[in-house]
Amino acid sequence: MYLFTLRSEKKNIGEILTENGSFNKMVSIGIDILGNIVGSKTFNKLLLKEILQFPFGVAGQRISSVIQWNYLLNNLSKYGMRLYLILEKLEKDHAKKSVDTEIKLAKRMIKLNLEL
Repeated sequence: MYLFTLRSEKKNIGEILTENGSFNKMVSIGIDILGNIVGSKTFNKLLLKEILQFPFGVAGQRISSVIQWNYLLNNLSKYGMRLYLILEKLEKDHAKKSVDTEIKLAKRMIKLNLEL
């Protein structure tokens, strides 16, 4: 699913966030991480079947990443599955891309620590 911008161009959410530079993207990621922490009790109750290895509320994780991990574990409630499908309509593989980005960041951090 694409959103239409003022110029009548079809763009997905990722393209819209990054078109004005990385500042917008970093702000949106920060809001996402904050939302994961602030909404953790509600998200855990509504979106997960049970609290397993990947609950909401872990500092530094995005909501989409928690959704993806729990999707892979078949641990999303019906509301969690609906949210997953909405994210997929907004941007194909959105939750998977979120996890991939976090893994790349972790690898970069490990490499930096090894070089020190």
